[in-house]
Amino acid sequence: MSSPIPRNATLDSLRGLAVLTMIGANFAGEHLLEPHPMWFRFFGTFAAPLFVTLAGMMVFIGKHNKGRGFLYFLKRGAFVLALGALVDIMIWQCYPFASVDVLYLIGLALPLTYLFSLMPNRIRWISIVAVVGIAPFLQHRLGYADVPTFIRLHEKLPYKTHFSAIWKHWIIDGWFPLIPWIAFAWLGLQFESLRHLATTRLRTTLGIGLGVLAVGVGLWILAPGPHLVREGYSELFYPLLPSFFILSVGLMITLFWVFQRFELGMISKALSVFGRSSLLVYVLHLVGIVYAFPEHKKYTLSTYAAYYAAIVIGVWLMTGFLARRKTKQWKL
Repeated sequence: MSSPIPRNATLDSLRGLAVLTMIGANFAGEHLLEPHPMWFRFFGTFAAPLFVTLAGMMVFIGKHNKGRGFLYFLKRGAFVLALGALVDIMIWQCYPFASVDVLYLIGLALPLTYLFSLMPNRIRWISIVAVVGIAPFLQHRLGYADVPTFIRLHEKLPYKTHFSAIWKHWIIDGWFPLIPWIAFAWLGLQFESLRHLATTRLRTTLGIGLGVLAVGVGLWILAPGPHLVREGYSELFYPLLPSFFILSVGLMITLFWVFQRFELGMISKALSVFGRSSLLVYVLHLVGIVYAFPEHKKYTLSTYAAYYAAIVIGVWLMTGFLARRKTKQWKL
């Protein structure tokens, strides 16, 4: 059997970093005593923006480097949507397609980002700015729910009574609504189209990243937003405002420069184990969080940290074992 197309080590490492912080944020949402320290809220906040941005970058790679067409991304997106539904039903034991978790966003973002790639470059940049800019208006106009709708499987005929709330979750106030979160995937596609800046002009890339980050921090200080905590989940993007979007963009460009500029050795290798199997890690860590710990049990920060480390190590070992088996199969 022929060997697979080589993976991009930088993107795998960045995806692994996103997964690592995502595990911490999700475990804290279920099992860390509130209130969460602000430094910790910041720690878990940038996993989702980085994860969705990398999904957009992979659309560009799939289209231009591997010749993938719209049908491929439509099928891939349908698979991710189906996986999100299974997670809701089997792990959270709730009706699917209601609160719009991150897998639903990515499932829709894959084909939509491919269609986005067909637009002229100037229109693409205008579209990103428009989606981010219109979000505060829609949040004010339509209202922003403190907590997305969560419907247990044993409840009767939920969609008839909650339909108006559910469609609004998909548009503006679910966990990861299309507006403005789709802009991260679109931005990822634009990032990948400009990657020559990161490989041949690293100093320029760092300057851009730090400049955008400084602007984002300044705007975030001036307009930080309410920083809602939703059912224990304390990321700082509820709701996601333009100031946070700009801050995230600056941080991601800077992180990309760091991982591209420096060979982080064992750190990159360890993170890439998560990055190569991010969907598997996503499911495994949720199974551990929900089924290995008592429901509604909250721990102090020190106890939480010990359990968090155990989950990370356990999932890492299992993911690495499965990846090694897969590699051996390719060598047959």
